Amino acid sequence: QLIHTRLGTHTLLVLKPTRSMINSPHFRSSLYSDKVVSLVRNAASSSFGAKKNTSAAANTNYTNATPPHVYSFVQSIYRRMLADRQDQSLVAMGHTAAGKTSNIKFALNYLFKVAAPNSQIFTGQLLT
Repeated sequence: QLIHTRLGTHTLLVLKPTRSMINSPHFRSSLYSDKVVSLVRNAASSSFGAKKNTSAAANTNYTNATPPHVYSFVQSIYRRMLADRQDQSLVAMGHTAAGKTSNIKFALNYLFKVAAPNSQIFTGQLLT
């Protein structure tokens, strides 16, 4: 019932969940919970280490420590931005009603929680 898969190093494929998955009371709360944020962040920080000058390829190695997920994909973009000091992009493509907007919201929610965990500006609430 996983809806995420990697396509190479820089591409994440997110399938639209089936109706029965969406209707499950635990689907959204388990797949995009704070626990998942912590798991991805901790896996990234333990694998990212204290290296200051790492290549983009090295920054994506830690995503193999976690299953494919919007959060681990965004974490790799965030770490690459910090390491390389270059802008990064996140592009969502798909048909109408394929879940592009929802996944961008999940990505931004993760960035807010990771980039500014104790900020007074961001509340860390899921964007709606």
